[in-house]
Amino acid sequence: MKLIINGEARRVESANLDELLAELKQQGGALALAVNGTIVPRGQWPQTPLYDGDTIDLFSVIAGG
Repeated sequence: MKLIINGEARRVESANLDELLAELKQQGGALALAVNGTIVPRGQWPQTPLYDGDTIDLFSVIAGG
């Protein structure tokens, strides 16, 4: 399926957010994800399906002040 990930069109095989992170080798660490502009809580990633044409924004969370 084709997704837009951080503004770049990519073809992926993932069916949900957890699988997408594994496919992109982005597991672990402080990450935040939005699907079509809506932040998805980490606990919902395994149950959040992906559909052709979805826009995914992947953020690395950085502590600061």
